[in-house]
Amino acid sequence: MSILASLETGEDILESDVGQDRPMNILLLYADDWRYDTLGVAGNPIVKTPVLDALSQEGVRFTENCVTTSICWVSRASLYSGQYLARHEFKMIGKNFSVPHNETVFSMLKEDGYTVGHVGKLGIRVELNHTLNFDFYEEYEGWHWKRIGYREWHITEKNTADALRFLREKPKDKPFFLNVAYFATHAVDADVRQYMPQEATMSMYLNDTIPEPEDTYDNMPYFFTQNNEGRNRWRWRFETHDKHQLMMKNYYRMASEVDTSVGMIIDQLQKSGELNNTMIIFTTGKPSVFAHLYYQLSI
Repeated sequence: MSILASLETGEDILESDVGQDRPMNILLLYADDWRYDTLGVAGNPIVKTPVLDALSQEGVRFTENCVTTSICWVSRASLYSGQYLARHEFKMIGKNFSVPHNETVFSMLKEDGYTVGHVGKLGIRVELNHTLNFDFYEEYEGWHWKRIGYREWHITEKNTADALRFLREKPKDKPFFLNVAYFATHAVDADVRQYMPQEATMSMYLNDTIPEPEDTYDNMPYFFTQNNEGRNRWRWRFETHDKHQLMMKNYYRMASEVDTSVGMIIDQLQKSGELNNTMIIFTTGKPSVFAHLYYQLSI
């Protein structure tokens, strides 16, 4: 029973249910490049994200939360260090990450007795001290498809497989922190296709028409020229009606794939009996952060 359900029924929350004998597990689901409204619960009538919608309805949505610097690696450095850009100084990817390796969220939780795992895109291209920071580490960017080991993986599929492996293999007598860092829905800037979902989701959104916002770029200040990087990327993805429909449908397909992945991870926590003692956070770096905390009896 969740806290919300117990409040509705008036039933007492047993001390044994709260799990005070053991710290909460923490599952951080860190997607890449999502708009705040890439969720059905945010009022988007088209995108299908039933798992994330259910989590947010059971927990808390931070609808006013946003990044301080809307560059992906800066956002990640801030999250992993708990510091603003002015302090961690990570202005260029892979350079000058001025955070001691024993002061990241990974190392501090590991020092506190957590089994710490990272899956997917670390996204800062800085080699963190694995002994201090991780017990389980599977990093790959790979854009959307990549050959890893014996097969060609879709990266969201690989994120899921590695997260499930961590949950199965971790010690049973310690709390865990798992960072599942999805590459989706980040576009592949160098590829004309931009967004490349899995074959299994290609039947989604076929009969939908994605609303197209009015192009008001000419109303921007004079220094926003037609050669602006943002404008270039708009041309890659949204310049024509057909392009806009194709790109947005593939973008939504990739968001739905992440939603399915989250459901599989939660199902594993349910099967292992750990869901009621796990705080789940879903967030994304740039341009807006939309976090969900799933509160169970352990909180």
